[in-house]
This record gives sequence, structure tokens and C-alpha cells, in this order.
Amino acid sequence: MVRKKGPVWEHFQIISKNNDPHPHVRCKYCSKDFRRAVPERMRAHIDKKCPVAPNNAKFQFIQQNTTRINNVSDHLSEEEQKSPEFLLAKLYSSFKLSNREEEKMQTDDSGDIEGSSNSSHLGHKIGVEKNTIKAFELYKKAAEKGYIEKNKIKEFELYKEAAAKDHIDSIYRLGNCYLLGIGTEKKEIKAFELYKKAADKDHIDSIYRLGNCYLFGTGTEENEFKAFELYKKAADKGHIDSINYLGNCYKFGTGTEINKIKAFELYEKAADKGHIDSIYRLGNCYYFGTGTEKNEIKA
Repeated sequence: MVRKKGPVWEHFQIISKNNDPHPHVRCKYCSKDFRRAVPERMRAHIDKKCPVAPNNAKFQFIQQNTTRINNVSDHLSEEEQKSPEFLLAKLYSSFKLSNREEEKMQTDDSGDIEGSSNSSHLGHKIGVEKNTIKAFELYKKAAEKGYIEKNKIKEFELYKEAAAKDHIDSIYRLGNCYLLGIGTEKKEIKAFELYKKAADKDHIDSIYRLGNCYLFGTGTEENEFKAFELYKKAADKGHIDSINYLGNCYKFGTGTEINKIKAFELYEKAADKGHIDSIYRLGNCYYFGTGTEKNEIKA
């Protein structure tokens, strides 16, 4: 019984005339010879190596693969079905060329351009290939974005659930979600309230964030004195960003009197812990003689 030839054979001319199941074949588009026809090699050639194969020829193999993926979707877990790869495959399965587009991409009735010198036609093919690649990139980005957005919403919901049970770190992270619009709409007032709730429980990152809220008027009225107090409280507990901000308060007189020596000491303390902004500010101190003697070499 002769095995039925698959669709890949449509794109190859059979050279040998015997009944060999692996005959000598030639690509209809670029005249590439295969002395022994192997469907997998022929398919790989059309999909990846042939420079002038029409996109509808390449696309049919993508469709076959994505159809198989969609057929097994019932056997995949919910998490697997949310993956960028699976979403991308589903997008591809719905991405079909119109009849008019297919007709434009055909070289002639047989699809054979062997010996053709029509460079403008070849340019059209290459242009269409570039458009297909661009479409792939856009669909991939869309799939990944959808996956990330779903994860962010789930992240927000989980923090909200844990925060309702007074999990202190979740209260802080829920505040971040409201502040930055992660998985929800931005609500600065809500973020401020959550940071305050966690700060009242002595959560160090929340104390720092609450200081920022008072300094910049985020979700509350600006209050430099409260900002200074909060930075000092967190800095005393070793919070490195707060040490840097407290240095700024002393340098510029924010919520306290100007004390450049104290600012220098705080920048030095944070710089020793590798805080990059403090390293930079410490350099400025040495360069301009702020709170210390000028030292251009150290700067």
C-alpha cells in the first residue's frame, strides 16, 4: 500500500519517475535538490531555509502545529494554558490570510518561479515575509503582555486576601500595588493608608514609604517634619534608603535644621553599605567640601 503524501510534497517537483518512496525532488521556489526526499527535511527547508518560498507555504505548517496544540488544550492545566507559548499558538491559529492576500503571494498557478527574473516580484515576497515576522513579534508581545497582566491581577488579589488577615508584609505590598497600579487602578490615598497601617506595626519598609508620602504629598498633604521623623526612625533601624534620605534632609534642611556634617556622615554610612546614590552624594561632599574638607582625589 502506497502511503499518502503530505502537503509538503506540493512544493517540490519530483525528478525521478520511478515508484521510489524517497525520490529525487527539487524545490519549486529555489531549485534546491534533495536526492532522497524526506518530508521532515523538505518541511524544514520550506519553513526556514528557502529564501523565496511564499508565506502561505510556510504558514500552513504553523497552522498544522497550532491546530495540534489547540486540540490538546483540554488536557493542559489552567496554568499551562496561560503560558505565553500556548497563548501565542492560539493567536496563530486564528491568524489566517485572506484569499486576496494569498493570491498576491502566489507566483503563478503552480507557484513555480524557477528561472524567473522578476526582481520586483521577489521584493514583494520578501516584503510580505518581513510583515509576517513583524506580525509574529506583535502577537508574541500581546500574548506575553496578557500573561503578565493576568499574573499582576492575581498577585494583587493574593496580597489583598493576606492583608485582610493582617499579614504585615502583604499590607505593605498591597500598598505598592495601589501606588504603582499593579493589578489594579492607582489609588494613592489607599496606598498611604496601607503604608501607615503597616508602619504603625513597625514595618521598616512601610515607615520609609510613609516618609516618602509625607515628603512628596502622595495620598496625603506634604509634611516635611513627619517625613524627617519617619526617615530617622527607619534609618535608626538600618534601612539603607532612609539613611540616604535622612542625609538629604540634613543637607537641605528638610524637616530639620541644616547640618552638613551630619549629612556627610549619613552619606558615608550608606555608601559603605553600597548605596549607589549615597556614593555619588559622598563624592559631591568631597568635591565641594560639604560637611568635610575638600578632597578632589577622593571625589
